[in-house]
Amino acid sequence: MTLPRALWLAVWMVALPQVHAAEALAPDPRGAVVPDRSHDLTRLELDVTVDAQGAISGSATWSGTRLAPGPLVLDAVGLEIDAVTGAGGAALPWELREGRLVIHERAGDTTLLPVTVRYHGRPQTGLHVRRADRAAFPEVWTQGEATDNRHWFPGWDHPNDRFVVRSRVTAPDGWKVLVNDEVEVVNYLVMLAAGTYTVVGAPDNQVWVPPGTSLEAIARVQDPIPAMKAHFAARTGVAYPWPSYRQVFVQQFMYTGMENTTATVMERALVDGPSIGGTRGDRIENVVAHELAHQWYGDLLTCRDWRHLWLNEGFASFMADDWMAHAHGAANWGDSVFEASRAARGEVPVAGSFHQKDAPQNNNVYNKGFMVLQMLRTLLGEATFWAGIQRYTTGHRGQLVEASDLQRAMEEVSGRELDWFFQQWVELGTVPQLTVTSRYEAASDSWGGGGP
Repeated sequence: MTLPRALWLAVWMVALPQVHAAEALAPDPRGAVVPDRSHDLTRLELDVTVDAQGAISGSATWSGTRLAPGPLVLDAVGLEIDAVTGAGGAALPWELREGRLVIHERAGDTTLLPVTVRYHGRPQTGLHVRRADRAAFPEVWTQGEATDNRHWFPGWDHPNDRFVVRSRVTAPDGWKVLVNDEVEVVNYLVMLAAGTYTVVGAPDNQVWVPPGTSLEAIARVQDPIPAMKAHFAARTGVAYPWPSYRQVFVQQFMYTGMENTTATVMERALVDGPSIGGTRGDRIENVVAHELAHQWYGDLLTCRDWRHLWLNEGFASFMADDWMAHAHGAANWGDSVFEASRAARGEVPVAGSFHQKDAPQNNNVYNKGFMVLQMLRTLLGEATFWAGIQRYTTGHRGQLVEASDLQRAMEEVSGRELDWFFQQWVELGTVPQLTVTSRYEAASDSWGGGGP
């Protein structure tokens, strides 16, 4: 018998993992996940010029402190390096090694930073150009995740260092420029978009749209933002953490959306006409909520390395569907759980390799990440679960996180030891195997049975 979808809320916690024969284990080689750092980078000053053909030139100035002996290594692919200077404008020795800019201190120096790199180039990715003769309007925009920002500025293109970014961008006359300025980010979240946009709304809820966009399409993505912010603040214990929120709608974007800090880039959510339906409710509203939720999970709390990307994507998926349930009723949540559970069948660890080289894409970070949180919610109970979410969020705001941080927060509020849970559902590739029975009592028309 098919279970009503609402019952999936409880059923997932009676599931037992299907364990397969263990493969031979081997440690990761050094640098397989993220490389060692010799410097803690604390600030990036970008001063660049972009043109309508996709060329870029300018400078990137990095400040910070030394952590260990050695040169400063920055990722830079396809860029022409014009000069590298240190404090006072003194030239520094440098070399390019297979996409890495290696900068050495001068003989006798003990402090390398700050460093300014002057460069130019025409990036093949990372910075994307839409020319007026091939698109509805001219624009240039960036997409950094996972490691594409290295194609338009020299940086530490890994998620394990947070820094404040300050950007100054010169664009063609008549273009408007959007950057995520004076906020703390990791490298892949640095962004710019420049073009002949129409700008609607105040900075705390603003949309940048193509010329001629209808008011109906704008309202669909803009109007829900204040209520979504309030809901996520109540759930997380943290008010919207940034000084502004803007949604910029570009042409020919390769993904549904990208949650750059304070400035989400999207395309497909900007449509006229009736709602896009589905078992998880209005698709556009869900996407808008997903990208906004990333401002907490992904931007305020950022996965320390790509193996923990589910702490970004699983959380955003979970919080977006939580918003949909709040706004449209509990039946919507049951549908969301059903769909996530059905999609999370691949026997791949949720904390496996997602963006790592030569690794298959792990879409479990979305759906199985969602289900890990749903199972914790069912296991711990509503009040304890949300107390754990607030402990995790408030305790790690502005930090790099991994699964153990979430585990400890849940243990602290619940008193339960959760090693077994995180081993089964996060570290191993197990998926639930259900055995369900039922019986029908004509007199009461009630459910019975059900268990492993």
